[in-house]
Amino acid sequence: MTPEPKVEVIGYVWISNGGPKACEQCRALNGQEFFFDPEPGGKNVSDMPEAPLHPNCRCTVQPITRVSVELPEGGGTAGDSYIQGGRKFAGGYWMNNGRSIFDGPVWKKWCGGDWGGGRDLRDPNAVGPADASPADDMDQACKNHDDCYGSGGKKLCDRKLVQELRSLPNDPRQWKYPPAEDEVEDATAFRKWAIRWFEVQIFLREYGERLVFPLSELRRTP
Repeated sequence: MTPEPKVEVIGYVWISNGGPKACEQCRALNGQEFFFDPEPGGKNVSDMPEAPLHPNCRCTVQPITRVSVELPEGGGTAGDSYIQGGRKFAGGYWMNNGRSIFDGPVWKKWCGGDWGGGRDLRDPNAVGPADASPADDMDQACKNHDDCYGSGGKKLCDRKLVQELRSLPNDPRQWKYPPAEDEVEDATAFRKWAIRWFEVQIFLREYGERLVFPLSELRRTP
């Protein structure tokens, strides 16, 4: 049974939608992140201005979320040599390669937050497999998603990923490029997890775009 992820709103990011026509104040705020429990040097939600800043302001705030699950005891070790350590759960590996549980699970070479080419992209010294090509159709969908992030908006890219994952047959053995026979069950579980997780992300982004959060609400810890 695929576990339900626990999604926690930990802060908000300011989005200025006016582009080059936005005022100087709105442009300066664009992309700034505010957290309920910021790290040293970070910005607190209580310091975030209330949107809109002025008449005809198109600025919004979008939730910053963190996903977590309760891992069972045991869980096994990684089967691919470039995935080092970690615990297998919901089809993927958690806390592999020194990653935090909040980074979520990885699948093969391209599925997972800050995971690409079989390595953690935040670690300049990380070494992935000699062949970084996608291992199966789901891995290819994740690579397409990463490539999309480099040229498009996150919401559009997340929608494309969900559509691509949903278009795959429920039985991974029927994929054009299937996983190994002993990985079919894991691939099925990870696909379900990924669809559910990104649907939550899409919902939260759309919810944030439609709402202007009162400052009094933002100051309350969720």
